[in-house]
Amino acid sequence: MKPPFLIHVGVLAVLAAGCSDTTETSLTTPPELTILAPGQLMDGPPPHESLLTPEIVTLGTPFLVTATSFGSGSCTEEAGYQSVTSPVRAEIRLFDRVAPEGSSCSRDLRSFPRTLIVRFDRVGVSEVVVIGRDGNGSALEIRRAVVVQDSL
Repeated sequence: MKPPFLIHVGVLAVLAAGCSDTTETSLTTPPELTILAPGQLMDGPPPHESLLTPEIVTLGTPFLVTATSFGSGSCTEEAGYQSVTSPVRAEIRLFDRVAPEGSSCSRDLRSFPRTLIVRFDRVGVSEVVVIGRDGNGSALEIRRAVVVQDSL
């Protein structure tokens, strides 16, 4: 005999109530003591990619780009981005607020994605670049080529 529909709904409600929002931050360092820094980038296999773009787009048509920084869930907080777009290049600079050296941070690795709308206005190969820092604090740029095709 199958359980009644309401039991299924009740079980799902209990399971959903136990899930937490993964976008919440819980800094162990007070926000006023954190430092504004370039976002830490990674260019590894999924899910450790700091730049996701389509490979082919249509001329003049907006498309989504995801630029992601990474850091400790207890000592890093997303602090926005700056972007500059030309007809053939989009630059995205990521910023995070991080705890100062010597802070006790959890060793977890959390992602801080930002989704942007980009549009290219010239047929050919264009470039999307995300700018931040590597795990040692040195400047890092990750680039992706995007083929821009004329609409058919």
